[in-house]
Amino acid sequence: MVFDDHQIIQRAVAGDPCAFTRLAEGVHAPLIGYLVRTVGNRPEVQDLGQEVLLRVYRGIGRFDWRRAHFSTWFFTIARNVCRDYWRRKKRFQGIANQIEPQPETAPLDLSPPNVALRRDEIAGVEKALTQISDEQREVVVLRLYQGLTFREIGKVTGTSKDTAKSRMRYGLEKLRKILCEEDS
Repeated sequence: MVFDDHQIIQRAVAGDPCAFTRLAEGVHAPLIGYLVRTVGNRPEVQDLGQEVLLRVYRGIGRFDWRRAHFSTWFFTIARNVCRDYWRRKKRFQGIANQIEPQPETAPLDLSPPNVALRRDEIAGVEKALTQISDEQREVVVLRLYQGLTFREIGKVTGTSKDTAKSRMRYGLEKLRKILCEEDS
């Protein structure tokens, strides 16, 4: 995985545009998966992805291996872009609802590459993800879909490793409850 390819990352940090292109291509699928699971199936996901890559490009020269893993640094940027998105959305939500009601959209059918679930199961899980708290969803997505450690998740979210574990546990309990209720 590109998050572990130290040569490409070091070359990108040094300013090699070809290395950054390879890096961007390698992180695209995990990034889009994270964004879809964080903000849902919205036309904005591609724009948010471009914003993340732009911020990574602008800041990669300041990336320091001694301070964080690349994946931690990268998903911190993605998380901040999502937070900015939700702040903007909240600010304009009232005005947009008065002008024209927004139709509901179903989550995209994106599954982790190593999991072979049927489409209806995937849709059920992604729907259930929208029903847990933002903090829990963020930890669940970063852990299960992006493979970050609890320590890395703590750094991304600005919390402790134990807080990340707790949010994961409570998030999984709520998901299990929601999914069991749907099966009944």
